[in-house]
Amino acid sequence: MTESLTRYPDNTDDMCNGYFPGLQTWTASWVSFEVAEGEPIELEVTKLDGGAIVKAVVHPAARGDAAVAGGKATVTLTGPRQLTVDINGAMDDTNTGLSNFVAVDPVHTFTVFANPIISDRPSPDDPDVRVVLPGEPLPTQFPESTLLFAPGVHELKPIPACCSTPFDPSAPDIGCRCTTNNASAPGHVESYHLLSNKRYHIPTDAWLDGHIKNDGWGIGFVRIDGYGVISGRRFQRRRCHPYNESPQQFKLRGMYGCNITGVTFVDGSNHHVTLIGWTTLDEAHPPNNMNHVKVLGWRANGDGFHVFQYWNRVTDMWLRTQDDSQYLAGGARAVHMERIVTWNDANGVPFIFTAASNHGTGTLVDSDVLYHRKANPNWCGGIFDLRNSNSTIHDVTIRNVRITDPFPTCPFLDMTGSITNVHFINITMANHSSYRQLDDFSCTSSLTNPGRRFDLPGTSCELPYGIPNRLIAGVIPTEHVGGNHLTTGTEYVYDGVSLDGLSFDNVAVAGIPFADLLTSDGAVITQGSINGLTIDGHMVTFPSPPPPSPAPPASPPALCRGWCAGHSASWSTKCFGWGAATCGACPECHGLTPPGLSSTATLSTATLSTNALSTEPPSAAAFSTGSFSDGTFDVPP
Repeated sequence: MTESLTRYPDNTDDMCNGYFPGLQTWTASWVSFEVAEGEPIELEVTKLDGGAIVKAVVHPAARGDAAVAGGKATVTLTGPRQLTVDINGAMDDTNTGLSNFVAVDPVHTFTVFANPIISDRPSPDDPDVRVVLPGEPLPTQFPESTLLFAPGVHELKPIPACCSTPFDPSAPDIGCRCTTNNASAPGHVESYHLLSNKRYHIPTDAWLDGHIKNDGWGIGFVRIDGYGVISGRRFQRRRCHPYNESPQQFKLRGMYGCNITGVTFVDGSNHHVTLIGWTTLDEAHPPNNMNHVKVLGWRANGDGFHVFQYWNRVTDMWLRTQDDSQYLAGGARAVHMERIVTWNDANGVPFIFTAASNHGTGTLVDSDVLYHRKANPNWCGGIFDLRNSNSTIHDVTIRNVRITDPFPTCPFLDMTGSITNVHFINITMANHSSYRQLDDFSCTSSLTNPGRRFDLPGTSCELPYGIPNRLIAGVIPTEHVGGNHLTTGTEYVYDGVSLDGLSFDNVAVAGIPFADLLTSDGAVITQGSINGLTIDGHMVTFPSPPPPSPAPPASPPALCRGWCAGHSASWSTKCFGWGAATCGACPECHGLTPPGLSSTATLSTATLSTNALSTEPPSAAAFSTGSFSDGTFDVPP
């Protein structure tokens, strides 16, 4: 079982340790076992507190079934499956999102990982297998081909005392940073380094505490398999500003010919799985594969998995995270992703096109979004999110995706920036965004900052379709501060930004076809240069939108209050890094008397363009092919 812990004892708004206040004392249990293809399995589920189970529902629905009798649930499935069982409507009957604004009782969830059988598991009696017992130091070099973790709890590397105990604000500050970045600093954290041409087997009954990486650049023909756990549960964050410096849980750079199967990653203090492939594809450097990996994360920055450069297939992933579940195409070359399950309770988006790298291609098929909920809707995005990026991502196909959350906080789509030839096929979202009414602060501040109304025109505080979908060929300027990309304005820049060759075939939200949503007031925002858009085979044409009308400059206190109140509770690092132009002048952030703002600080009102659906089929010339170099990719640090 894993638990979302409290933050620090002083219970301030500082989220250094990453746990969300609305998820405190939430728990999650799971069972993991191997099963043959086609073999039927029956599980009996009871509540340990003696309470009765009166309702049990399996998600994704096609993967199993549940029946209730005598206060117990019986779950049936066939062959390898990953599924969760919602007990007594804890998630299905309760909108657990908006936990910054609404008190929600702690939730316990139960998940089943029925895994494929590993037919060639290593034998501890094999002389070519090195067995490590719990409590033994792990070898940094070994002649055997396989390292086998014996049953029990292992420590990958010793964790400094100041990084494994809860923070005490009354204790003397010894400068403990809990990072891998500075070997001479107090709280230096070591990661266990993997070696090329080795197999690391982590069986179901092995639990590893710590972090894993490789030494420098380049690691090839490594196999990591087994259904055990790699956990960050003991690690306590320390460094808050300007960004989270705690180590990523599993990070390999320069991978080729590697295969990762089965491992469950639990409660990482930073990104759980970051894997950077080799920058060229040849016989000596084949692509990588990953399957049946699970992530159960509680913390901010606890992204699920990100793969870059050359990969072949990533399949059968289970991602419950409180930050972005995965990068869909950014930095990857033609990776195929299949049967991906995502689940967000407080933060992050399921499928972000880009964050660390602006270019890439790929496919996503036969996948499920179970729950997509946010503690704060003002930092929302969408199920599919371009996130304000003037990218060169192109040729992405997304097919057969089911979004079944009864209470999604955020909308289906937030395509803000540039992208080329993205095709959505057979996508169903059961419900619109459940955030239907702006809170009082957002409603007031939206009069001068349309972003508070998610770019909807007018002054109403009601959101008829919840947070609207967005197709905006524009970006809000950003700057790179302390590891974060921070927005430095509120107006979109449209020059050099376009959405080209997007298509939607058999796409619907709450039973409404996307073509009808596009012409429904408040359902979809469109701005900027949108070219070659087709819906169900029909071209959509857009008149040129008028330029935005600038609003009068806001007074400094109003602007600062608008920014700080929406971000300081959860994102104080951004306030810390902005400087005097905006938040540096904010008394709520810095306790200062605000000086006058620059005369260039203006806010604009968003404009909703009118859409006209054409019955003419698209011509070949309507699609932009984009451009893509086979040269060297940017390699994320």
